[in-house]
Amino acid sequence: LRPGVSIKSVYEKALNFIKEKNSNLVDYLLSYFGYGVGLEFKESITLISAKTERNVEVNMCFNVMVGANNLQTGDRKSYAIMLADTVIVGDSTNEVVTLSVSKKYEDVSYSLSEGAQQPETNGNNTGRATTQQFQRNDAGRNLRQNANMMFQMQNEEQRSKHQKDLLRNKQDELEQRLQSGNFGKVAKINKGTNFESLIAYKSPNDLPKDIKKHQIYVDFKNLALILPFHGSSLVVHIATVKSVSKTEDGKSASLRINFNIPPGSDLVKMQQNLAFIREMTFKSANVSHLLETFKKIKDLQKKQKDHQQMSKDREEMVQQEDLTILKSRRPALQDLKIRPNISGKRSHGTLECHQNGFRYTTNKNEKVDIIFSNVKHAIYQPCEGEMIIVIHFHLKTPLMIGKKKTYDIQFYTEAGLQSEDLDFRRRGDYDEEEQEERERALRRKLNAEFEQFVKTSEELAKDQIIFDIPYRELGFFGSPNRASVFLVPTLSCLINITETPFFVLTLEEVEVAHFERVQFGLRNFDLCFVPKDYAKPVIRISAIPTEHLEQIKNWLDKIDILYSEGTVNLNWTNVLNTIKKDPSGFVEEGGWAFLQESDNEDQSQSEGLEEGDSAFTVSEEEIEEQITESEYSDEDDEVDEDESDFEGEEELDEEGMDWDEMEEMELQREEERMNEMERARGGPKSGSKPQQKTVVNRSNQRKKVVHPQTSSSKKQNGKQPAASNGRNRPQQLSLIHI
Repeated sequence: LRPGVSIKSVYEKALNFIKEKNSNLVDYLLSYFGYGVGLEFKESITLISAKTERNVEVNMCFNVMVGANNLQTGDRKSYAIMLADTVIVGDSTNEVVTLSVSKKYEDVSYSLSEGAQQPETNGNNTGRATTQQFQRNDAGRNLRQNANMMFQMQNEEQRSKHQKDLLRNKQDELEQRLQSGNFGKVAKINKGTNFESLIAYKSPNDLPKDIKKHQIYVDFKNLALILPFHGSSLVVHIATVKSVSKTEDGKSASLRINFNIPPGSDLVKMQQNLAFIREMTFKSANVSHLLETFKKIKDLQKKQKDHQQMSKDREEMVQQEDLTILKSRRPALQDLKIRPNISGKRSHGTLECHQNGFRYTTNKNEKVDIIFSNVKHAIYQPCEGEMIIVIHFHLKTPLMIGKKKTYDIQFYTEAGLQSEDLDFRRRGDYDEEEQEERERALRRKLNAEFEQFVKTSEELAKDQIIFDIPYRELGFFGSPNRASVFLVPTLSCLINITETPFFVLTLEEVEVAHFERVQFGLRNFDLCFVPKDYAKPVIRISAIPTEHLEQIKNWLDKIDILYSEGTVNLNWTNVLNTIKKDPSGFVEEGGWAFLQESDNEDQSQSEGLEEGDSAFTVSEEEIEEQITESEYSDEDDEVDEDESDFEGEEELDEEGMDWDEMEEMELQREEERMNEMERARGGPKSGSKPQQKTVVNRSNQRKKVVHPQTSSSKKQNGKQPAASNGRNRPQQLSLIHI
């Protein structure tokens, strides 16, 4: 294959080469030696055959192949063979794309078992499956399925080898962390209350003037309670109240207040002459007033907790550096919304990129600044498969948006048409196609604007910030919170930024991943991510469909995250507490290898179950007996068809009757009453014949003959029935049972 050479001459040279080596092989060859690969996998215009006049050109791609059919081995067994390579034509030399692929026989070959041959049939074959059809190999019926299974097995072997290497590397990392002294250290959080800092009023002059005697006063401004105590007033800060409860007994009500007391170590430091009150109970005949006081105390406790949380959030927040405004032309996106909302209502604004950060300004002149150094992850999600286009920032330290701190700030806009006038809408396929085309044009426009903003911001930030783009083809459904959402991985994290609450998991902070509830028969499983900081909780994603299992394993293996799997859910709180109590023992016993061992135990148990189930397999003789029995049973069913109808009729009577059956039964009862009346009159007259009633059952087309009465007893308007040929013809009454 050289540029300028005709494809026809390439075929002739290859054929002559084979004739020189083995002339007997020519009769078994295919009619071509390959084909070109272009817009289609097999280009007919570049087929390497004796009829193609086209010349070879530079950068053409060919699938060069030599195949032979109907070859026979020494024991007269037929087989086929094909050898192929992908070649790109160059100026001087050609590039063999498949040169690095394994050429081992076991890697490039497959064979069909003898069980794939067609079963023998005899003249008495009735179309039923024979025992050879039950033994047919799956590979013979579906070669593609067999190839997929082989690929999965090879992929699983490669993953297991890589995971063993990751386990050894993780063990070395744990040993280094243990030697450095940073393993298992948890920051102590002081959850106690500093009683000395709780001051409601600085002086008696600050007390409210409207305090009433023998009544509880709730001061919302100073977060205090003024309680009646032995004729005087006792001032209590609301933070010292542990709980409050009420009881009613009809005529009166009681209010019980429990207080927080300092721990034993703090009691020693304080003065010895102080007395601490654990609880106080107030009783009143004015039930409505006491219930109103109880509600006020509860509201004051809630206000104090919110105030304490806001103070704690402000202490944890790190003050950002000031934003350096870019005076020249700066990249901007207009008409964007922000989540979470600044003032409780959705507002539109403009996002601008400056010298060291971003600034979002609403129409009400509300501003939010995000500095580059505080951004942990910057994510750009285009509107492909989504109704919104998003720029999302996951922060290192939280910001106060409104009255709450947040680690995630998002700017977005809808990618679809917002409204449509249904009253004056034209109808027809053309209008729908036109609307879809407008939506596609809007999506393309938004993607272009956001991509330009992202590109310009990265150039302006000078590697201080890099935007991640989600890989939607690797996404899967799961429940990191309560609802099921679509999770997509990026280069550095696993995210869901379409629905709230947002989910952003940093992959560098993951120690190991563990699959739970992975067993045959279940439609979904759970995935747990253990963080490197054992003080943080384990992140669990539940209810992942089983069809995503292999995809997630491949993804975790490619990003070098150690994973394991088990059939049950683990109590990760106890597991992490055990590791933190004895980190050296955890490392000496192999670290996270215990998860791999539990996985192997589950596999051995499942293999044991499969071996136990093999005792219940059906042999060939049993299959033949079942087939022959089914043949005879079909004939017996045809013979005993009528009997089965009567049995089914009785079963219907036991279960319940329809309207026709009830009508038939009522007629029979009426005829029996008429018979009793005839017997009371003196019996039937002589010479009369019994009247016959024929009941036709359409379900089985059989007839029953009943003799309820004689013909002489049946009179119509006082006259005898008509006679024919000198004989009394019996009257027949036909009741059809449907």
